Amino acid sequence: MGIFLIQTRDRSSENNLDGIYNFRGIFLEEYEMARNFKELRAKMDPERRARVEQRVTEALKAMPLEGLRDARELTQTQLAQVLHVSQGAVSKVERRTDMYISTLRSYVRAIGGDLQIRAVFPEGDVLIDQFEDLNPAGRANAAA
Repeated sequence: MGIFLIQTRDRSSENNLDGIYNFRGIFLEEYEMARNFKELRAKMDPERRARVEQRVTEALKAMPLEGLRDARELTQTQLAQVLHVSQGAVSKVERRTDMYISTLRSYVRAIGGDLQIRAVFPEGDVLIDQFEDLNPAGRANAAA
């Protein structure tokens, strides 16, 4: 069953037909135009705004590779050019759940970051430096 949206241009009209209708023209629900997030945020009470900001902060602490690339405003094609691989190869890396550390390091460096591997214990975190490049030229070659 098809669903379509009817939206009037004149928002001041008394005959406002904005809504979602099925293919026979039967009204299903009222449709409200999307609002600017800044406008919605300004109307939030401070407690709710703080909760939203906390969730955003937490979400930014862990994200998939695709999310990192998107956050850096890079396309797969642009990243592929930097890594000297095909766009399909970048797509495969982003879908993998198991890969070489060198592959992950190259990806992260190509988007402008640096890879650190940490072991997390109740007593604290420990940086594992076994995988660090000892050769400064290795950094430039890793992205190639």
